[in-house]
Amino acid sequence: MLKLASLLLFAFLLSSCVVVRAADYSFNAPNHEDFFVVDHCYVIDDWPGDRLLITDCGGYLNLMVSVVTFGLAKSEEAVARSYRDSALDYLAQGQLSCGLQRTKDLGGRIFEIF
Repeated sequence: MLKLASLLLFAFLLSSCVVVRAADYSFNAPNHEDFFVVDHCYVIDDWPGDRLLITDCGGYLNLMVSVVTFGLAKSEEAVARSYRDSALDYLAQGQLSCGLQRTKDLGGRIFEIF
């Protein structure tokens, strides 16, 4: 019984972490933008010069997928690459000289980029 309770607590904390991050970006990031690349819509919540969160325009559905799968539904490499490339395009349009240091897949096609 203790193992089951520990597992459920771990699963809840893992999924709530994704929700907290997404809410933090949605409500606190200074820049929010819909960004289109080759007719595909991305939503970008950006802390300029620091980090950004990128998902497609089905953000709430992606968040639900991430929560239901406890953030473990990782994207295929081709999908992850398309989000990284789109983030680089977004940064280039802003004429920012920063690059991508690290990408974190939060599950459900939600990526945090540093």
